Amino acid sequence: ARIFAAEKYDVILAARNLAQLQIIQADLQIRHQVDVSITYFEAADFDSHFDFYHALTVKPDIVICVFGHLGSQ
Repeated sequence: ARIFAAEKYDVILAARNLAQLQIIQADLQIRHQVDVSITYFEAADFDSHFDFYHALTVKPDIVICVFGHLGSQ
């Protein structure tokens, strides 16, 4: 997101932790003067993916998907 924002692209951030996204959103907006929107997304809820995409008011030109997985400890 930082690289794209630095190149003056608007960014959509999606994750479960909206509080953390708000911190990143504010930083990117202040640092790069771009529009950054945030939205809740639960990657493990596969049935919600279709509705999630169609609810986006602006469809992205590029999607970068990063997931973490914490296995058995």
